[in-house]
Amino acid sequence: MTRWPECGESLLSELRRVPGRLALIVDDRDSSVARAFSQLQAVTVHHAGASLSAGPPKTPAEVIDRLAAAGPVVADLDLLFWKPWLALDPLGVLRAVCRRRPAILFQWPGTVSGTHATYSTPGRRDWYEATLSDAVVLRPSVALFPDESPYCIERYP
Repeated sequence: MTRWPECGESLLSELRRVPGRLALIVDDRDSSVARAFSQLQAVTVHHAGASLSAGPPKTPAEVIDRLAAAGPVVADLDLLFWKPWLALDPLGVLRAVCRRRPAILFQWPGTVSGTHATYSTPGRRDWYEATLSDAVVLRPSVALFPDESPYCIERYP
């Protein structure tokens, strides 16, 4: 079993080798996984909501540009689901960002169950559901010692 931080470095290396592969952090209520990866890379977690709402982008390409420039760990993605703002496909945007800048981890604001990533609830304007493919999902796990991985991983081919 690979230990932390080697397992984190190995995952980042894999993501760099496969541009476009999504890495979603899910159910990370206390941001322990996002924080661990930001500390591993000596960066702060980027909050997309603040940067996207200040001088809002006018095209999907601008959203992709800003997220690609944001940093390797991005949280606060709720603005991607606002409709009719730009009527974005959130997973499509994130995948485009990963193609441009591989090894970005996104803190998914919704749920992942089985192969489905969802946000909000049916009937709401911000409802979103998509099938995951070529993705890894990281969920927090209890680490009792500093060399234990702070996450468990699920892979979606």
